[in-house]
Amino acid sequence: FIQQATSYVLPILSDEHSVAAPYISIGATVAAAESGVDTRKDELEMSGCSIVTSGDNIYIDGYDSTGILNGVYQFLHFCIDYEAYTPEEIYIKNTDSIPLYAFDYAYSPGLTIATSIPSMRTIQNAARMKMWSGIWGAKDIDGSVWAGGYFAHTILSLLPSNAEPGKSHTGDIDTEDGWYSNGQLCLTKESAISAMADVCASVLATSASDKIMIGGMDNGGSCGCKKCTEAALKYGGVGGVYIRFLNAVAEKVEDILGEDKEFYLYGFAYYGYSDPPVNIAADGTVTLADSSVKANEHVGMMVTTMGSCYYHPMGADDMCDFASQFANRFKGWTAVTDNLFGYTYGTNFHNYMLPFNDFNSIAENIAYMSDLGYKFIYDQSSGNVPMTGFVELKAYIRSKASWDPSSNQYSDRIVNDFFVNYYKVAAEQMKQYYDQIRRHYALIQETTGEYDVGIYDSSRYNVKSSWPLTVINTLEGYIEEAYKAIDEAIVSETVKETVRRRVMAEELTLRYARLTWYQNYYSDKEYEAAYEQFIEDCKYCGVEKFSEGGAAI
Repeated sequence: FIQQATSYVLPILSDEHSVAAPYISIGATVAAAESGVDTRKDELEMSGCSIVTSGDNIYIDGYDSTGILNGVYQFLHFCIDYEAYTPEEIYIKNTDSIPLYAFDYAYSPGLTIATSIPSMRTIQNAARMKMWSGIWGAKDIDGSVWAGGYFAHTILSLLPSNAEPGKSHTGDIDTEDGWYSNGQLCLTKESAISAMADVCASVLATSASDKIMIGGMDNGGSCGCKKCTEAALKYGGVGGVYIRFLNAVAEKVEDILGEDKEFYLYGFAYYGYSDPPVNIAADGTVTLADSSVKANEHVGMMVTTMGSCYYHPMGADDMCDFASQFANRFKGWTAVTDNLFGYTYGTNFHNYMLPFNDFNSIAENIAYMSDLGYKFIYDQSSGNVPMTGFVELKAYIRSKASWDPSSNQYSDRIVNDFFVNYYKVAAEQMKQYYDQIRRHYALIQETTGEYDVGIYDSSRYNVKSSWPLTVINTLEGYIEEAYKAIDEAIVSETVKETVRRRVMAEELTLRYARLTWYQNYYSDKEYEAAYEQFIEDCKYCGVEKFSEGGAAI
């Protein structure tokens, strides 16, 4: 990027070379160590970075390798106005020289986000946005964040089906050797606790990562055995049983690996295990249901927004009941542990082709979680649709909001900046289209008064009544004006084709609506031709399927 901005090629040297000329040191180099300069690394937290000038040299460092790379991009931002709107749409200014600024900069982002949208499937692409690649579970610059790749629904896969004589995944929990009920592990059985500790210790002993998630399976239940049921009544619900299980496993892992071993076991506050074992008073004060449900130093929790409202932000003055419920849930877990991660959603898994209505809540929810002390979010979005529904814009908003949660105060400026740089000659028309989509969605929400279960919603947006022809025609007018602006612009054909493809990606929503609900407006031959062209254009824009469980197109 320095070369692109200045045409000057900086020599790149590794540690074994002596350095006489002024240099930029990246990471824990020999040059940095010999200089004795304080890079302020001790002040940083996860993904944090520092830039320090000493003499004629600049030292870029970080809390971890991801932080070091964040420092590189911050340096570029300060020096050549580097700004990544998407991994492929990066702005830098052209300049003859870069001043030797007197840097004394140390900063840790509000939190780190791993995103699953296709444009960030590589670590490099995500890093350019100061994010982690979230193909599944997240990857930082060193690779997998989770030891052994164990993330989310691992509680059964960690243990082999023959771990105990006579046991199977469907074993009767009330038998002497059974471990499972309702498809979930019994969290009070001592032999299951010991076996889980053995497996985790074995994985952690050889993994570069220090984190394992011991998450329940992907169903709505929890173990219903007599002992677990009685424990739930005593310890504030199944969330309390879960924390006590994690604490017990962590204690045994520490016994195996030694007290100096740094490791973390994360639970997954999901479905049946979502609610924290706490009491929340009318004034918002949170207290533990029992002293034994306080997580120990090795235990954390990843809390999900499964079933929340995405139209209203958590913590807002005008929250609906669902947003309020989840705001309390995320707050409640802070009394249990200060080692907290979040798991959010950014799509309707039943229909990728219609924009997901989280426009109001993205930045605000990130700020809310950051204020509570959450340090990481895995965002599961439309992994098969790279551009439709403004997912690239939403990724940019997440990037800005996670780096600096206070940036949601300037959200309009951030959005406008994105449109100018991403849609270029069609920015005005596409911003009008975006604003009209948001107005239309707000009308649907306020009219129906329904705010729950947005990620599996088929009752509001995915119905013909939400997409009358008058609305489709109005929205198509903005798209047509965008194409016209592209055609008339005095720019290269390469730029025109890039912008045209980005506009087409959003137009697919309207064509999908016409082909789904207004087939009778076509003759059979017209419909066949329109559908064939639609599928061809979907592939051109990178759309692989229309829903989570749907067939590839």
